[in-house]
Amino acid sequence: MEDLEDKCMEDYPELLTSQSAIPDQLLHHDDVRISSQILIEELEKGFKSKKAEYLSDLKKNPKNKDEELQKEAEKQAKTDIKKSREAQLVAARFSLAAEDKVRKEIKKAAEKFKIPIKIFKPNNVIFYALIS
Repeated sequence: MEDLEDKCMEDYPELLTSQSAIPDQLLHHDDVRISSQILIEELEKGFKSKKAEYLSDLKKNPKNKDEELQKEAEKQAKTDIKKSREAQLVAARFSLAAEDKVRKEIKKAAEKFKIPIKIFKPNNVIFYALIS
Protein backbone atom coordinates (compact mmCIF):
# COMPACT_ATOMS: atom_id res chain seq x y z
CA MET A 1 0.00 0.00 0.00
CA GLU A 2 2.87 2.36 0.78
CA ASP A 3 4.28 1.76 -2.69
CA LEU A 4 0.99 2.90 -4.19
CA GLU A 5 0.96 6.00 -1.99
CA ASP A 6 4.58 6.80 -2.87
CA LYS A 7 3.84 6.34 -6.58
CA CYS A 8 0.81 8.63 -6.29
CA MET A 9 2.87 11.31 -4.52
CA GLU A 10 5.60 11.03 -7.19
CA ASP A 11 3.05 11.40 -9.99
CA TYR A 12 1.08 14.19 -8.30
CA PRO A 13 3.42 16.13 -5.99
CA GLU A 14 1.01 19.08 -5.77
CA LEU A 15 -1.77 16.85 -4.42
CA LEU A 16 -1.42 18.08 -0.84
CA THR A 17 -0.65 21.71 -1.65
CA SER A 18 -2.95 22.74 -4.46
CA GLN A 19 -6.62 22.53 -5.18
CA SER A 20 -7.77 21.66 -8.66
CA ALA A 21 -10.99 20.07 -9.77
CA ILE A 22 -12.99 19.35 -12.85
CA PRO A 23 -16.70 19.57 -12.00
CA ASP A 24 -19.12 16.91 -13.19
CA GLN A 25 -21.32 19.67 -14.55
CA LEU A 26 -20.59 23.34 -14.90
CA LEU A 27 -23.20 25.48 -13.22
CA HIS A 28 -23.86 28.80 -14.86
CA HIS A 29 -26.45 30.24 -12.53
CA ASP A 30 -28.43 32.16 -15.16
CA ASP A 31 -28.68 29.18 -17.52
CA VAL A 32 -29.70 26.83 -14.72
CA ARG A 33 -32.28 29.25 -13.38
CA ILE A 34 -33.81 29.92 -16.81
CA SER A 35 -33.90 26.29 -17.91
CA SER A 36 -35.15 25.22 -14.48
CA GLN A 37 -37.97 27.75 -14.71
CA ILE A 38 -38.92 26.37 -18.12
CA LEU A 39 -38.91 22.81 -16.75
CA ILE A 40 -40.98 23.86 -13.74
CA GLU A 41 -43.53 25.55 -16.03
CA GLU A 42 -43.71 22.37 -18.12
CA LEU A 43 -44.22 20.31 -14.97
CA GLU A 44 -47.04 22.62 -13.84
CA LYS A 45 -48.75 22.31 -17.23
CA GLY A 46 -48.29 18.54 -17.14
CA PHE A 47 -49.71 18.41 -13.62
CA LYS A 48 -52.79 20.40 -14.61
CA SER A 49 -53.45 18.26 -17.67
CA LYS A 50 -52.92 14.99 -15.76
CA LYS A 51 -55.17 16.22 -12.96
CA ALA A 52 -57.91 17.11 -15.46
CA GLU A 53 -57.50 13.73 -17.15
CA TYR A 54 -57.73 11.82 -13.86
CA LEU A 55 -60.62 13.99 -12.69
CA SER A 56 -62.62 13.24 -15.82
CA ASP A 57 -61.93 9.51 -15.35
CA LEU A 58 -62.92 9.63 -11.68
CA LYS A 59 -66.14 11.59 -12.34
CA LYS A 60 -67.48 8.61 -14.22
CA ASN A 61 -68.12 7.06 -10.81
CA PRO A 62 -71.01 9.14 -9.32
CA LYS A 63 -70.56 7.72 -5.79
CA ASN A 64 -67.61 9.96 -4.91
CA LYS A 65 -67.87 13.55 -3.65
CA ASP A 66 -66.27 16.36 -5.64
CA GLU A 67 -63.69 17.14 -2.90
CA GLU A 68 -62.61 13.51 -2.76
CA LEU A 69 -62.32 13.42 -6.54
CA GLN A 70 -60.13 16.54 -6.52
CA LYS A 71 -57.81 15.09 -3.87
CA GLU A 72 -57.54 11.73 -5.59
CA ALA A 73 -56.87 13.32 -8.99
CA GLU A 74 -54.16 15.56 -7.47
CA LYS A 75 -52.56 12.58 -5.74
CA GLN A 76 -52.41 10.54 -8.93
CA ALA A 77 -51.15 13.49 -10.98
CA LYS A 78 -48.40 14.24 -8.43
CA THR A 79 -47.30 10.62 -8.49
CA ASP A 80 -47.04 10.63 -12.28
CA ILE A 81 -45.27 13.99 -12.44
CA LYS A 82 -42.70 13.00 -9.79
CA LYS A 83 -41.70 10.04 -11.96
CA SER A 84 -41.20 12.20 -15.07
CA ARG A 85 -37.78 12.97 -16.50
CA GLU A 86 -38.36 16.71 -16.17
CA ALA A 87 -39.03 16.39 -12.42
CA GLN A 88 -35.85 14.36 -12.00
CA LEU A 89 -33.85 16.98 -13.93
CA VAL A 90 -35.19 19.81 -11.78
CA ALA A 91 -34.45 17.85 -8.60
CA ALA A 92 -30.91 17.09 -9.79
CA ARG A 93 -30.26 20.74 -10.67
CA PHE A 94 -31.49 22.01 -7.33
CA SER A 95 -29.43 19.31 -5.61
CA LEU A 96 -26.28 20.40 -7.48
CA ALA A 97 -26.91 24.03 -6.64
CA ALA A 98 -27.42 23.22 -2.95
CA GLU A 99 -24.31 21.05 -2.90
CA ASP A 100 -22.30 23.85 -4.50
CA LYS A 101 -23.57 26.33 -1.92
CA VAL A 102 -22.65 24.01 0.97
CA ARG A 103 -19.19 23.43 -0.51
CA LYS A 104 -18.59 27.17 -0.82
CA GLU A 105 -19.72 27.84 2.75
CA ILE A 106 -17.48 25.09 4.15
CA LYS A 107 -14.56 26.43 2.13
CA LYS A 108 -15.28 29.97 3.39
CA ALA A 109 -15.39 28.76 7.01
CA ALA A 110 -12.15 26.82 6.56
CA GLU A 111 -10.45 29.90 5.13
CA LYS A 112 -11.79 32.07 7.97
CA PHE A 113 -10.33 29.76 10.62
CA LYS A 114 -7.24 29.01 8.48
CA ILE A 115 -7.94 25.30 8.26
CA PRO A 116 -6.42 23.73 5.16
CA ILE A 117 -8.88 21.32 3.56
CA LYS A 118 -9.18 19.32 0.37
CA ILE A 119 -12.59 18.63 -1.16
CA PHE A 120 -13.14 15.32 -2.94
CA LYS A 121 -16.30 14.22 -4.71
CA PRO A 122 -16.11 10.58 -5.76
CA ASN A 123 -19.39 8.81 -6.53
CA ASN A 124 -21.56 11.83 -5.71
CA VAL A 125 -20.38 11.99 -2.09
CA ILE A 126 -18.40 14.98 -0.88
CA PHE A 127 -15.44 14.30 1.38
CA TYR A 128 -13.51 16.98 3.22
CA ALA A 129 -9.99 16.08 4.20
CA LEU A 130 -7.88 18.12 6.56
CA ILE A 131 -4.43 18.68 5.19
CA SER A 132 -1.76 18.59 7.82
